[in-house]
Amino acid sequence: QLERLLGRMNLVSRDEFDAMKAVAQAAREAQIRLEARVQALESRLSQAGGGDAAAAQDSDSETR
Repeated sequence: QLERLLGRMNLVSRDEFDAMKAVAQAAREAQIRLEARVQALESRLSQAGGGDAAAAQDSDSETR
């Protein structure tokens, strides 16, 4: 009876779970690296006299 119940529950195997966990972790790490890269580029742009970059950064942070 328990096996029948578990069979209907649409569960994933541990291997599938671990694989998707690794994919999600890699995506999060890539996102963190990209966020740091964008921040560094925005900083360089604003230091180079791109006053519009600071305004764009302010408006972007409002949407997050």
